[in-house]
Amino acid sequence: MNKQTKPTRRSPQKASPMPEETASPPAEGRTARIPGAAQDITALKQAEDALQRSEARYKLLLESITDSVYVLDREWRHTLVNEAATRFTNLPREKLLGGKLTDLFPGVETTPFFAAIAGVMETSKPSTVSAEYAFADGRKGWYEVSISPVPEGILCISRDITARMQAGTALRESLINLDRSQQIGKLGNWDWDVAGNRLVWSEELYRIWGVGKDFVLTFENIAGMIHPDDRELNGKMAQELLASLDAGEFEFRILCPDGTVKWIHQGIEVARAPSGEPVRLFGIMQDITARKQAEEALRESEVKLQDVFNLMQDGMALNELVFDEQGEIVDYRILEVNPAYEWISSLTREQVVGKKATEIYGMSSAYIKEFWRQNQHAVHNIITEYYVPQTNQWRMVSTSAPVENRFTTLFSDITERKLAEEALKESEKRFATIFRANPAAIAMTRLDDGHLVDANAAWQRLTGYVHGEVVGRTIQELGLWVKPEQREHLINLVSGQGKAQGEMQIRCKSGEVRDLLMSAELIELNGNRYLLTMSQDITEQKRKDEEIRNTHKRIESMLK
Repeated sequence: MNKQTKPTRRSPQKASPMPEETASPPAEGRTARIPGAAQDITALKQAEDALQRSEARYKLLLESITDSVYVLDREWRHTLVNEAATRFTNLPREKLLGGKLTDLFPGVETTPFFAAIAGVMETSKPSTVSAEYAFADGRKGWYEVSISPVPEGILCISRDITARMQAGTALRESLINLDRSQQIGKLGNWDWDVAGNRLVWSEELYRIWGVGKDFVLTFENIAGMIHPDDRELNGKMAQELLASLDAGEFEFRILCPDGTVKWIHQGIEVARAPSGEPVRLFGIMQDITARKQAEEALRESEVKLQDVFNLMQDGMALNELVFDEQGEIVDYRILEVNPAYEWISSLTREQVVGKKATEIYGMSSAYIKEFWRQNQHAVHNIITEYYVPQTNQWRMVSTSAPVENRFTTLFSDITERKLAEEALKESEKRFATIFRANPAAIAMTRLDDGHLVDANAAWQRLTGYVHGEVVGRTIQELGLWVKPEQREHLINLVSGQGKAQGEMQIRCKSGEVRDLLMSAELIELNGNRYLLTMSQDITEQKRKDEEIRNTHKRIESMLK
C-alpha cells in the first residue's frame, strides 16, 4: 500500500462566481483536488429583507386607507387597487386589475372625472375634481377624486363626499327657506350681544324698515325712525325688559325713509348672567301694518343640511403597539406621519415620531387599554370623533385593526361639517321660535293626503283644537273646511303659481264657522310636498261690513 500523501495548502484567493474547470479523476495513490467558489451575500439578503419590510409597510398603509386608491397606466388599465377601491366600485380586485376604465364603467368618458384624468395624463399636473356619478348598479352620489401623475401613469384617490354635499345643500336650503319665510311673513329677527354692544339684523328687517344694508345699526339711528308718539312708550318698555323682565311683547310705529308709516309687533327674550345682568337679547319684529289697517292676512312660510401617503388630504400616522409585562396593550408609539398630519394636528414630524401616545396626545394608559379591549375583535376601521379646544377644531379618527402589532390612524378635519350641522340646527331652532311665536294662525299639511303635521298656538286658539288632537289626522277627518272645494281650488292655484291667497271658511271644534283670509304656499322638505297656510280671522270684519251694507240699504230705502 502506498503511503498517503497530505493535501497541499493553497494560498487564499478571492472567490469567483464562476466554477473552475472540472478536475480529472485522481490517479491511483494521489489526492483528489476539488475546485469550489464562495460568495458573501449578506448585503444582498439585508437589502431583500429591507425591501420586504418596506413593501409590507406600503401594503399596510394602502389597505388601511378608507379612500379608494387606484393607479391607471397610459392605456387606462388598472395596475394597482386597494381594498377600499373594491368596495367603492363593488367589483372584485381580480376584475379591476388589468381592466380598462372605459370597459369597466361604460359612459365614464362623458363625465368630468374622465376629462380631469385625461388632462393630468396630458399635462402631468395634479388636479382635483368633484361631481355627481351614478354606478351601473344604481348607486348614486357625490365623489371627489384627487389625481396625480406617477411614473407608471395616473394615481387616483377617490372619496365619497355625498354626506358633506347633502349637509351643505341642507344648510343652504334652510337659510333660503328662512329668508323666504321671513320675507313672505314680513317677519324678521335680531340679536343683540349686550356685552359686545353688537346688534345684528336679518335680511327681512332691512326690508321692513325700508333701509339698505348700509344703514348703521346704532340705537340712535333706530330710535330716530320710531314714530314720535311712540318713542316714549317704546323706550319705557325697553328699559323695563333690561331691568327685570325675561320676555315681553309690544307694538309701535316707525317712519320709513319714503314717508310711509308702519306698525311693528316686537317680541323679545332676555338672557341674563347669574348676577341678573342682561347679556343677550333675541327678538322678532313683524310688520303688522296690514292687520292694523284692514285686518288683512299676514304671509309666512317656513324653513325647511409613499405618493399615496404624502398626497393624502387626511393626516395619517403609522403606530406600533406597546405592551406591559402581562401582555396587555398600554400605549402605542408613533412610527411615521404624513404632511397632512402635521397640518391638521399642528405637530411636526420631529415632535411625534418615536414618541408614545401618552406623551403626545395626553392619553392615559387606562384609556388606551380599555379602547383596545372594546375593539379587540374589530375587523373594520374604528371611527371616533372628538373636539380639540386648543385649536377649536373637530376631528374624525379612523383606527385600523392591528396587523403584527402595527396599525394606522387616519385624521380628518371635520370642523366645516360640524359647523354646517350646528348652523343648520341653529337655523331650525330660530325658525321653530318664529313659527311658535307668530301671532298669525299657521298650519302645515301634507299635500298628497291632507294629514296635518304641525300647527302653532295661534291656529289652535282659532280652531279650538289642541296640538295632540290634530297632528297626524287629515283635514277631512277633522271636517275643517266648510266647502272642501275651496281647498281643492287653493291647491290648484298653489300648484300652478307656488303661492295663493283668498277668503275661506272653516268649521271650528265647537261647530262655529269662521271666515278667514288665508295665504298659502307650496314647500318641499326631504322630498315631500307640504301646504303651508297662514290665516287671519276676518269674521268680525265681514260682520261689520255686512252691517254697514244693510244700514246703507235701509237709508237708501228711507230716502226713496
